[in-house]
Amino acid sequence: MKEEFFKPSVTVDTIIFTVRDLNVDNYRKLPEKKFQVLLVKRAGEPYKDKWSLPGTFVGKEERFEEAVNRCLQEKANIKDIYLEQLYSWGDPQRDPRERIISTSYMGLVDTGDIQIKAGNKCREVLNLAMKDALSDGFISYNPVEGTKQYKKKKPKIKILNKEQLKKLLLFAQFDNWYLEILLGVFCGLRKGEIMGLKFQDFDKEKSIIRIRRQLVIDPILAANPNAVNVKVEKYVLTEKPPKKNSYRNLRVPKIIAEELINREAEYEVYKKVKTDFEELDYISFNRDTGKPQIPNSFNSYLQRQCPKNAIPTISVHALRHMFATILIERTVPLIKIAALMGHDSPHTTFEIYCDIMDEREKILAFINNTFTPEILEVH
Repeated sequence: MKEEFFKPSVTVDTIIFTVRDLNVDNYRKLPEKKFQVLLVKRAGEPYKDKWSLPGTFVGKEERFEEAVNRCLQEKANIKDIYLEQLYSWGDPQRDPRERIISTSYMGLVDTGDIQIKAGNKCREVLNLAMKDALSDGFISYNPVEGTKQYKKKKPKIKILNKEQLKKLLLFAQFDNWYLEILLGVFCGLRKGEIMGLKFQDFDKEKSIIRIRRQLVIDPILAANPNAVNVKVEKYVLTEKPPKKNSYRNLRVPKIIAEELINREAEYEVYKKVKTDFEELDYISFNRDTGKPQIPNSFNSYLQRQCPKNAIPTISVHALRHMFATILIERTVPLIKIAALMGHDSPHTTFEIYCDIMDEREKILAFINNTFTPEILEVH
């Protein structure tokens, strides 16, 4: 290969803005607004301990959007925000390590969200450190487990109207994420529950899926006993049991049962033709390796495809909200909705969806008969 055809490294950088209130001496005046940008302290060379924009290298099989979302979650615990691709930077001398081409993304977040997420991220890392200290015998109990997380803001219910939902289902019908979207809209599954589903959880005769696990991204601490600062070395995909009330059996509508059977047939084909395919039984699997899909890649798909098809950009969790509004519109009792959603209690369900219940004229009309699921049952 000629020397000029070398392979440069590729990175993504993020520019995350927020608007913060400034304190003023005169209480009669409204607080001034200041535009601020998110910075993180570099953990390694070059420019170790200097402030920089959050960025990361793009993996070999990773899309730019997936790398950006992974970067923000790992370095700032920010996820599910709208981002716009801004510019590409390619000066050969821009990075002292090697030739690196970077694409930047820009987004805007609420200041309160950053503060809450940063506090919870510190609690998460401290909890990991305490667990290690407990297993090594340095302490007798983990004091972090008895503390509460910062209270999160009530989520804004963002859902699609009838025509937008039909359009979402139609363009997704020919993509790899169609079944996952159906499980969100018509079963109300969380993202981790969808990713954690296995073919063994599907009862074909009764058309029932059993929610028994979820896939989450867990941080792994760097193994350095002499380190003063606790650092996260990497994040790994971990299989975990759901919360007590999230164990549930759901009867699925015919369209999902058919798609589950089709997906299993597809799985068997890939298992035979792909040499590096691992038989892990996940319903949402990588077609080349058989490994489970990364949860963030589901949101990346929606962020990429929704604007292309002229519908509002939504997150995976919005699919779950749509499921709840369908049940509310069909006057399903609150206690049953809580059970179907896997909530701790009907009170939790009411707190989230009380605005929808109070303004019934704004609830979405149920989608047309082509996609009408039966009333689900909890067993």
